[in-house]
Amino acid sequence: MEQYCQTNDIEWHELQIDCDWRAGTRKAYFDFLEQVRTELDRIANQRGGTRITLSATIRLHQTGEAPPPVDYGVLMCYNTGAVDDYNADNAILSTADVAAYVLARHSYGIPLVTALPLFSWRRLFRGRDFVALLPQAALQDTAVWSRAGFGRYCARKSLTLPATVSHVDPIRILKGDTLRTDTVSVSTLLQARRLAGRIDDVQPMNIVYSVNDQDISRYTADEIEAIFNAD
Repeated sequence: MEQYCQTNDIEWHELQIDCDWRAGTRKAYFDFLEQVRTELDRIANQRGGTRITLSATIRLHQTGEAPPPVDYGVLMCYNTGAVDDYNADNAILSTADVAAYVLARHSYGIPLVTALPLFSWRRLFRGRDFVALLPQAALQDTAVWSRAGFGRYCARKSLTLPATVSHVDPIRILKGDTLRTDTVSVSTLLQARRLAGRIDDVQPMNIVYSVNDQDISRYTADEIEAIFNAD
């Protein structure tokens, strides 16, 4: 990172590590973070002493474990359900899932900021078997999809979607396949933030993921402001 930023004349003051660690990989991951911390301190000393922040993502299931050796964590209040679960009403965010984790504890041990989801998912199923996540543009073809209930669609005909960044191979959609769309309302986002705020370590700052034209177009400017300022 330091070499890259020096080459491209970029200032950086924080490194964030993302890892879905579990009990079995915790020691190796924490040891790695300690080594990263040592290296960041070495770089900071070379620069003249300005400390580099080390942060890490924290998934809800990880709040029941000891915190990683970092300056602060980003509590990921999304991906609470299994994307391949046909019965999941909303795999992106369920306040019941958030409550199940955060109401069981009052403190985590390091400062936390909350990350809330603005993105949406289009989950393709064949019967009850998960096939793929589809890009948003795939749903815009009304000749292919017919509405089959709230947030649900049925394929009227078969077609093949080209490969994308997320899918190396083309995606085959068959007639009769079903599509489940997951989006998160502002009220659900605010409720999830209130629940997360019951952990004493949660700071008065929120992150939204992700900020792009596609995701933020579903929300008004006032709604985005309310999400940023929620506590």
